[in-house]
Amino acid sequence: IQELPQNPYLVIAADFSQLNPIAGGTLMRKLCASFPQIVMRTVYRTTDTKLLDFLGLVRRSQPRKAIIESFFAGRHLSGTLREAVAHGLRLSRDTGEVFSWLCVTNKGAAAVNAAALSLLNVSEAQLNAGYPADPKIGGKPIVAVEGLCLRLTRNLDKDRGFVNGAIGTVVKALTDHIFIVRLTTGNLILLHPVSGGGEGTFMPCTYGYATTIRRAQGQSLAMGCLYFDHCYPPERGYGYVGASRFRTANGLYHFGTIRRTDWLPVGGDPSMEQVDRGVDSMASDSDDERQR
Repeated sequence: IQELPQNPYLVIAADFSQLNPIAGGTLMRKLCASFPQIVMRTVYRTTDTKLLDFLGLVRRSQPRKAIIESFFAGRHLSGTLREAVAHGLRLSRDTGEVFSWLCVTNKGAAAVNAAALSLLNVSEAQLNAGYPADPKIGGKPIVAVEGLCLRLTRNLDKDRGFVNGAIGTVVKALTDHIFIVRLTTGNLILLHPVSGGGEGTFMPCTYGYATTIRRAQGQSLAMGCLYFDHCYPPERGYGYVGASRFRTANGLYHFGTIRRTDWLPVGGDPSMEQVDRGVDSMASDSDDERQR
């Protein structure tokens, strides 16, 4: 950069209160610390004061359980996972908004997607005849059923919105494996099998009813549910990052046991926090009766 004749500016946008990289990260943190810094304090995703107050708290410190329960009062889904997924599908039909589940693990997201497909009467025979989903994500084969929600997994046409993470609904099936999909932005795209990179031929998508909190980073969601499905407390930042994907408090739901250990902030002090789960919440919600 120093050798370039234009003497350009280099700007790095970083938020160290979000999820840590899967590996490394210390070099970039040290690099950013050596630069002049401008702190941005405006949240552009939401103007909802209830949500902003909650996010401001969980970003800095682990909240008390009573605070979490109060925030999710009236929006805490109970019963089985299937019943909770059915509730989300009803909300989606009533409002016209996509109801997005954010999970900790791929296993949890797969369980939600499977429950949604079952509730939408997509049979195992149909799925067995479907086209392979993106091998990087996994999940059940993709079928040609109008009205199903899909999440794109590759950046194939950024100008049209065909980007990793975009969500849309199948509006017309041209063949068993070529669909017209309307994205939440309103754009229409043609979805078809792709190949390359030694991965075979596959549909560049997966089902869009659930994804992981890590994959949802950067998204803005109207409505959905947090599902801390792991049998151990998630990494620091998962609670804050998951909740901060939503535009309003009323659009944010919680499923399963409410635990303080799901809300450990990045940079917190373990000596001042509850870092181990109690006996009544050691198992994940996906391991008990809630999944059936």
